[in-house]
Amino acid sequence: MNKKWEFSLIKIGHADFRNMLGSSKPEAGLVAKIVEAVEWCASRAAKSHILDVVRGAMPDVDKANSKHEQVEIGWLGNFFDKAKNISDKEMQTVWSKILAGEFNNPGSFSRKTVEILSMLEKADAEWFENLCSFVVKGEIFMNFSPLIFDYQGKIYNDNGISFDALDRMAHMGLITSSGIVDYSAQFPPKDIVRTSLFCYGPKQFSLSVPAGKKEVPKGKTIFTKSGKELARVCTVKNIPEFPDYFIAEYKKRGFEVQPVNAP
Repeated sequence: MNKKWEFSLIKIGHADFRNMLGSSKPEAGLVAKIVEAVEWCASRAAKSHILDVVRGAMPDVDKANSKHEQVEIGWLGNFFDKAKNISDKEMQTVWSKILAGEFNNPGSFSRKTVEILSMLEKADAEWFENLCSFVVKGEIFMNFSPLIFDYQGKIYNDNGISFDALDRMAHMGLITSSGIVDYSAQFPPKDIVRTSLFCYGPKQFSLSVPAGKKEVPKGKTIFTKSGKELARVCTVKNIPEFPDYFIAEYKKRGFEVQPVNAP
């Protein structure tokens, strides 16, 4: 690393910054981008929090293909201005994942998403992770979406989802909720049965759309744009009994869902 960047790193209060990054050895351009943004922040404690986030991000940055030069300095400055207040280690992990994701693919996370994240309490983050445990993936779910049929259902309540949790997430701008009726995916009506594949965790399922049906219910909750962005960095657990639950719920609505056997 040349003397210019060495001096800049010492200036932000961590002469051993390079060691904090471990064996990742980021290129000077990436370090320069970080330094430029971090210098927006003044206090030593704030910079310590920022560097914790940076250190957590570096293992996930694709050094060979990183597009860090395309990341706006304004986005980074705003990100670090918010990250400087994050002292909780688990929350810092989420911030690290977002930083790495933005370096790898600039534009992945909007400023609005960063703003929402900065306002989340730890309990909010835990509620959101609980919600992500009910996410299914497939074309009819706009790539991925939580599948919430009844927020008073035992399977949801037992796994940290309640009306209060959903109301709080809606207030924060992470989800929208229809309340009573299901959101639906539109299908052109046909005289034949059609199938649509989707996944829950590692398992794949086939949903049969009866002849003449033009709408497929997909629950009462959907992610906002910011919710989708944050969901991509959430650590989620699969709920073993959930497939049986949503198979039964679809049956009530006149649809057949079956597991797809792995080859």
